[in-house]
Amino acid sequence: MLLVQCLSNLLRNAYEAMERGIVSVEVEKAHRKVIILITDTGKGIPADELGHIFDPFFTTKDKGMGIGLYLARKIVEAHDGRISARSEAGRGTTFIIHLPGGRHE
Repeated sequence: MLLVQCLSNLLRNAYEAMERGIVSVEVEKAHRKVIILITDTGKGIPADELGHIFDPFFTTKDKGMGIGLYLARKIVEAHDGRISARSEAGRGTTFIIHLPGGRHE
């Protein structure tokens, strides 16, 4: 249930980052891991802010509390995973979640 909350928050953030655009979700199996990519075509996150987005109480939103991405990271880590983000100004952002699981084939 917590992973659902995490993914819901990431999808909501992606949606809110755009006036109009595309949000996509990709899931891959690789080397006994599940990799989830959530990508938006929004404005992107400035490089000077990207290193702080998972910090508690860091926000750029007028009405935000700055705990959504912090909690997302904590949830992923509680499942022995890791989360990161890459972003390009004017082109969008991708959140990458690595979780243990899946069968090795």
